[in-house]
Amino acid sequence: MRLFAKAAICTSIDMSHGNVTYNWYCPNVKCKSKVKQGASFCPNCGQKLKFEISKVCTNEKDIR
Repeated sequence: MRLFAKAAICTSIDMSHGNVTYNWYCPNVKCKSKVKQGASFCPNCGQKLKFEISKVCTNEKDIR
């Protein structure tokens, strides 16, 4: 288990029927596993996570 929280990596956005879902991955270089939004820790490596929606994920061009 890591003591310091790292920002999870937002890789893509899924839109279906008006619902927006962000896809998140672990920031640990050795792990890179998919994690659910709101999880406190990565289930594979134990990395402490925080979720921040960056400008890359909120770009209107990505959504369209």
